[in-house]
Amino acid sequence: MSEEFKNPLHGILNMSHSVLKRERHMLQERSIEELETVLSIGHRLTLRLNDLIDMMSLQEGSLRLQKKAVSIQPIVTGVLDMLQYSTEVKRIKMVNQIAKDFPPVIADESRLVQIVYNLLHNAVKYTDEGIISVRAFTEKRKCFYCDFRYRNWYGRGHP
Repeated sequence: MSEEFKNPLHGILNMSHSVLKRERHMLQERSIEELETVLSIGHRLTLRLNDLIDMMSLQEGSLRLQKKAVSIQPIVTGVLDMLQYSTEVKRIKMVNQIAKDFPPVIADESRLVQIVYNLLHNAVKYTDEGIISVRAFTEKRKCFYCDFRYRNWYGRGHP
């Protein structure tokens, strides 16, 4: 069933990416921004679709994790980039304070992206102004914990 949704979505993403890559130099700035928005929304829909598939797998007891060493800094950067459009109408600054040389964590990369996306999406959704920052700390060169902070919280709830 997931292929019924994934295939058309990935087709849209692939075509949009191809047009943007091939014709960027001929497009007006507004058209470039609109194609980039289509790509951003498509990537978010992919994450939501994966969430639904995972939920079905959990209900069936068949969810499998693909654990490996993963660098968390670029994951957070990528998610912040995806959510950047959401902050344009708000007075929110998003900051990734995780060092580029932060040691890898053992995790399922796609699940980690989902978790980070969901946490930061909610932070943006429920924050009207302020700073959303992500930090990570080590103890003996191993990841100790990650910290998602919301400063100047003037949101509608969900601290």
